[in-house]
Amino acid sequence: MDSPIKYPWQQFVFDAFLEFKSQPLRHKVSIAERAISQRLRERPELEEQLALRDALIALETLIPVKERVKESEESETIA
Repeated sequence: MDSPIKYPWQQFVFDAFLEFKSQPLRHKVSIAERAISQRLRERPELEEQLALRDALIALETLIPVKERVKESEESETIA
C-alpha cells in the first residue's frame, strides 16, 4: 500500500489530525501551517499548490470541529 504522504509537509498535517487534546492540537496545527507557508514561499508546482491550499482549508476547520466533538462527548457523559 502506498503512503498517503506525497510531500514532506503533509506529515505535519497528519500529526495535527491525529491529535485529540486541545493544546497539543493547536500547537500541531501551528506547526503544520508554518510548514505549508514555508513551502508556498518556495513556489511549488501547481499540483502541490492545490494540495497546500486544501491542507490549509482542512486545518482551519480542524480545531472548531474537534472542539464540538469534545463538547458533545462531554455532554453525553454528563447525561
